Parts: sequence; C-alpha cells; structure tokens
Amino acid sequence: MTKWLLAPMRFYIRVVFIVALILPQSGIAEPQRVAEAVGVTILSSNLANGNTVGEWGFSALVKVDGRCVLFDAGRHPDTVIRNAAALQVDLSCVTDVVLSHFHFDHTTGLPSLISDLRKRNSNAIRRVHVAKGMFLPRRTPWKPAGEQRNEMIAMRESLKSNGVEFLEYSEPTEILPAVWVTGPVTRTHEEKTYSRAIEVNINGEWVVD
Repeated sequence: MTKWLLAPMRFYIRVVFIVALILPQSGIAEPQRVAEAVGVTILSSNLANGNTVGEWGFSALVKVDGRCVLFDAGRHPDTVIRNAAALQVDLSCVTDVVLSHFHFDHTTGLPSLISDLRKRNSNAIRRVHVAKGMFLPRRTPWKPAGEQRNEMIAMRESLKSNGVEFLEYSEPTEILPAVWVTGPVTRTHEEKTYSRAIEVNINGEWVVD
C-alpha cells in the first residue's frame, strides 16, 4: 500500500510510505521484507463525521506489523489528539513520524502530540523522517526582509531539545521493516496552476518554490 501527498513546490518535498511490495518498474529494488498486516487510520482531513473534527490538513496513523508510524500531524495543535480519542485509537505506540512537506497544515500538531503522547509513553515520537530540502529557508518577496515562511526551521530546533531526532533522506530508504520513504521527488512537468508567491533559497539563490 502506498500513501502520498502532492505539494506545489519547486521540488516535491514529500515522503511516501511504501508498505509491503514495491511497485514494479519504480526503479527501487524490491525489499527483502514484506509486511503481513497493514492498517491506515485517517486522523486529519477536510472530511469528518460522528464525533471527529475536520480541518484543512492531513494526518494518518499507519500500523505495519505492530509498528506505528504517523504520517503528517495535522493543521491545528489538537485535531489529531481529539480525533484519535473519538475513534478510540491509541497513539502512544507511535515512535516515528514522517512529514510529507513543510506546510503548516501538515506539521502544526507535532509539538502537542509529542507532549501528549509522552505522558503515556516516554519513548513516543523519537524520530521524524523528512525529505532533503525540508528545512530550506523560504520567503514571500513583498513581505519584510527576513520574515521566514518555513516554520519547520524553528520547530526542529525546539523539538531537538526535547529529544527528537530528525532524519533527512535524499533517496529511497527503508526506515522500518517494510516501510520505505522516497526522499525528494523532483517535478517531471512544470506546473503553473497554483500561486507562485513563495521563494526558496537554494545554494544562496532565491527561486520560485
């Protein structure tokens, strides 16, 4: 099973779960380990029912052979926590988080999740996996100089002081048995169907993100 998100950026700064079998002709060698039991629970999206709440964001719990990985952390600090409680999903098993990209609607819930889950499991969320380029500076050209658009830069420093390790990937890597991330995925076709208001600093040069 594969889960992915697209982000309108110069490089698709995203991380992909590749669970169980790798797709044929993907250019990735077939892994030695294959998952036997996989489950995905959506914890943040723009759709909700029952006692859950919706938001413009995303998060999902992925369970692979008893291991728990959280894919993205939602937009608001408490959305994932509230929806997990409403769905009776125990997130204290989560040791690893994969962040697809730096946008706040996929990352804001991470600090509060760490604080909440470590009340029940001191080893919860010890590793965060991201694609190379996640922490590049970004700006809006017409706003005051020095105003940072990538909130993950400051968040990383805060969470590192709380015992969280950030791991960056530049190529496909198996992060847990039968769970893979792609690293950055470059854009094949130029896209212009979104606002190009943000610039990213690559090797000292500001370019459209």
